[in-house]
Amino acid sequence: MENHLPAIYGDYAGSFSLETGDILAGEMPPRQSKKIKDFIDANRSELMEKWNELKK
Repeated sequence: MENHLPAIYGDYAGSFSLETGDILAGEMPPRQSKKIKDFIDANRSELMEKWNELKK
């Protein structure tokens, strides 16, 4: 699986691409998906840095 951010909201869970912010798997309400995408867009470089650290 590509670089991703897992997210949980109530009974919903999904994985979001760190590169595009799009949902890769699972389900998430539209409003929460938008917030997660905005968070990824605002923090992409830091998230990618942490992802790469964890891959080592």
